[in-house]
Amino acid sequence: MFARSLTGALILSVALLGSVLPSSAQFRRVVPDNMVNTAVYAGGNIRFCINPVSSLAQFDRALGQTLADMLLVPAEFYELKYAVAPAPWGYDLALGEEDLFIQLSENCDAVLGFPMPFMDLTYSWLTTTSPYYTPRFALAFAKDAPPALDQLPEGSQFGSRVGTLSDMQVRAYARSSANKLKRRVYASNVSLIRALASGDLLAAVVWEPAVAIAAQTEPGAADIQIVTPPFGVEPQPFAIALPSNQTYLREMLDTAINQLRASEEFSALLAEFELPKE
Repeated sequence: MFARSLTGALILSVALLGSVLPSSAQFRRVVPDNMVNTAVYAGGNIRFCINPVSSLAQFDRALGQTLADMLLVPAEFYELKYAVAPAPWGYDLALGEEDLFIQLSENCDAVLGFPMPFMDLTYSWLTTTSPYYTPRFALAFAKDAPPALDQLPEGSQFGSRVGTLSDMQVRAYARSSANKLKRRVYASNVSLIRALASGDLLAAVVWEPAVAIAAQTEPGAADIQIVTPPFGVEPQPFAIALPSNQTYLREMLDTAINQLRASEEFSALLAEFELPKE
């Protein structure tokens, strides 16, 4: 894997990542054309772990491949396996500390789709790159509901997924609402979005990519109205997790992530997988 076979010359070549390209250039070419054939490569690769049930799985795979292309290093992908898989239309990484350590020791160099914060993120052996995608939690309304919380019938249920970054804001808003909204929690994005799509629930705060993914296959999900909440809701950032001793790999991935996000290709990746912009 990458950490055991990276050469010093490759490190020097990718150190040029942030400076060699004009903004209009193809971002995948991270060294000048006259350096590509002379960059030393000794068989190293980056092996990414991917959460196969995440709504971002296909996007993460494409992003990981793109980052590897930028670093002139081949990419491999390993799909995480769960005894009990998380529900779809989400991003849960159902791994405890021991499981995560095993994956990074035996199966991959880095884990894509790492939600931040993950638990309390106090593992001394773990580090993360800078976030590569930070989608928001949006305010969602059923098709025939008025798209404003203060216009909902008195006592309407206001939904959220339990344990998410948005749940506390939903609870606080419902308690203070003039029309006496009642907080209703759901165990997964599946049950939450289906309640909105069927009209059983009039309003909710929901992770926006989940609605975008559900709209591709779930009847009624494409009719869900998405607006900006009238109160602050923290977005959900995603990064790449890797062992804390992999300093070079983290720095190179950070540089590639920053250049990718500054390019038009990042927006193109989001559009390709029908994911909302940040």
